[in-house]
Amino acid sequence: IDVRNGEQPPKWKNSVRTSSVASVCRHLAAFAWSLRDELHDGDTRDDVLHALLPPEEATWVASQRSRALAIHGMLRRVIYQETYKSHRLPEQMQFLIEMKLTQLSAVAATCERIFTSP
Repeated sequence: IDVRNGEQPPKWKNSVRTSSVASVCRHLAAFAWSLRDELHDGDTRDDVLHALLPPEEATWVASQRSRALAIHGMLRRVIYQETYKSHRLPEQMQFLIEMKLTQLSAVAATCERIFTSP
């Protein structure tokens, strides 16, 4: 989109709150770190969780058996509140986001299988 030539961004582009985007990014980073922790047996990085997530969320995630799945659930909740509940994005974008969340869940399940296999 070239706004210098008078093009306008889609209406939904300005409707997503910056705080929600930042929260999604922090949860995605925490998700990646939690997968790393699962694949490096015994090397959990609680300091990273506490740097990325609010204190009560980080403490709760740290107490879960599968941190990646716990963060995935939190990520789904943040996205649900921002997109589905408030209707801030078109249905096509909501569908694409849902597909990506499903793929993240599959990644976490695959890592869990790798970790638990002999």
